[in-house]
Amino acid sequence: MKTSFAKTVHEVLHELGYQKTNQALEYLIDEVQNNRKLARNKVTFYKWPGWILLTAIPLASALLSVLVGADPSKLIDSKELVAPLSLGLTLFTILNTVFGPGKRFSEACHIEIRIERFIVEFLVDLQRLGKTHDAQSPEFESALLDLVVKKRKDLEQYQIELIGMFMPMEMSARHVATGTHT
Repeated sequence: MKTSFAKTVHEVLHELGYQKTNQALEYLIDEVQNNRKLARNKVTFYKWPGWILLTAIPLASALLSVLVGADPSKLIDSKELVAPLSLGLTLFTILNTVFGPGKRFSEACHIEIRIERFIVEFLVDLQRLGKTHDAQSPEFESALLDLVVKKRKDLEQYQIELIGMFMPMEMSARHVATGTHT
């Protein structure tokens, strides 16, 4: 069974002898867990639409090419299929261009991997902190706060990228690249 990030952090701190509640740390833990869940949800959400559109567009295009270029005497009512297939291909292409589920699936996977790496690095940093400072000392408290502030800044980039995934592709790319909301 996989343990939660919060439980693991608290276990590490307990092993180091740190018994206090640190609100900044608790906030960071909540943010990490929320972003981890959001990234996983995005992976799940974009997986199938991305696969379907990336498969359906070339298949519909090939089928349309066959129907348009075929000898009308050999195909039964191929003209009746051309209009709905053309409309479907156009719709699939627009959906793929605007929402880009295949690209977003890939981006969400990368963000999820980076969040998992963030978690491991944070846990390693906590353990290093315990080796350089006594957990009962004010220096440990100060170093822990510094670590939380540093890691919070790192986490903001993932949040910006996840927020950008709510927008259409062009706006999303511009928003993430410039860090602006317009």
